[in-house]
Amino acid sequence: MNMRFKWLRTKGLAVVIFLLLIYVYVGNVGTVKVAIDQNEGSSTVGEVVKGQVVKQTFLSEHGNLVGVSVKLATFARSNEGHVEIGVKVEGSNRTIYSTTVSANSIVDNDYFKLRFPPIKNSNNKHYYIYMKSLDGKTGQALTAYKSTEDKYSLGELYVNGAKQNGDAVFQVFYNNSVFNKIFNF
Repeated sequence: MNMRFKWLRTKGLAVVIFLLLIYVYVGNVGTVKVAIDQNEGSSTVGEVVKGQVVKQTFLSEHGNLVGVSVKLATFARSNEGHVEIGVKVEGSNRTIYSTTVSANSIVDNDYFKLRFPPIKNSNNKHYYIYMKSLDGKTGQALTAYKSTEDKYSLGELYVNGAKQNGDAVFQVFYNNSVFNKIFNF
């Protein structure tokens, strides 16, 4: 009996480890899909100079959130300074991902893309994309595109904490993994 229990425990542990490996490695295999594509907007929020913060909230309607993009503009010039761009959990201020980029590396009228490891339980959770100027000066700063009307009803656009009319031009991506397809989460 003792020998049988030892055999079961050893084999059971191997099976559990194998299943965990499948979950971790195969569970992330899939295709990146667009969850939100708010692409309407030809207006901007104005120059984002030192200390200013642009924030767009959104609801993740899928698990495995893996990235966001925000459409930025340089005013067709080479700008100086640095901006911090990232994603945070709304309400807790917990940073999911952020990066600091040089303003002169931003491509005019294009999406700036952030990608990060999948957030498995992101379904039905609120997040926000933010852009904060660390040292931008008037005449040398970036901007973000926005719509003039509310085009994305599940989120809001803020500049320095003040709610704005319209929404940022942004995208949200999720990993449509094997487990998403099987279990619908």
